[in-house]
Amino acid sequence: MTMTRRISAATATAAVAAALATVAAGAAAAYDLPDIPSAPYTFDGAATLTVGPGHQPVTFPTSIVAATTNVAQFDGTFTPPAAIATVGGMQYTFSLVDPSKITGTSTAVSEGSTNYTLSATQSFAIRVSGMTMPGVGSGSAGFGMVPTSATCTTAPVTVALTGTINAANLLTDSPNIDTTFSGPVTIPTFADCGALTPIVNAALAGSGNTYSVRLTNAKRVAIQE
Repeated sequence: MTMTRRISAATATAAVAAALATVAAGAAAAYDLPDIPSAPYTFDGAATLTVGPGHQPVTFPTSIVAATTNVAQFDGTFTPPAAIATVGGMQYTFSLVDPSKITGTSTAVSEGSTNYTLSATQSFAIRVSGMTMPGVGSGSAGFGMVPTSATCTTAPVTVALTGTINAANLLTDSPNIDTTFSGPVTIPTFADCGALTPIVNAALAGSGNTYSVRLTNAKRVAIQE
């Protein structure tokens, strides 16, 4: 490692350590955190998307959120695995296509508080890669699959997420975070689903739905020197 890299890493580590002491002492500023560089973290991310007129929940398997944050700013990569959910008596396989990073900024809830409200966004399209009646094989007459060639997809949608982060719980060597970011979403209509397109849209598209991401099991990634 070069001398410049060693100095940069040491400086960042010292700045984070100073911020930890400041927040732990309860001296977080009213609307701004200490001027420190963002540090790398990983979280367990659990996404839930409600769909259709009945707002049925689709719960995606837990996946890693790789983020850099100093609480004041948040920048995280999150691509949940495909999920299977039953809506209106039919079983669908859902995927979030080309999800953007979760990016946002935070402000203190009140003067002197270590709780910060995060306002962030994430964009993605929604794909249905399978549709069957539970208990009936895909080869049975009258119960075909929605095309699996990545064609049964919505247009991209952007969700405005809000949530709360406790700076004292995150900016520590042993972070302890359990928080949920959520926001309203209108599920766009699906296209190119073959003959089943009207059925898919009647069951899954619509307003008044919600997308949420729960973050737990935070780990601060060591800065390599």
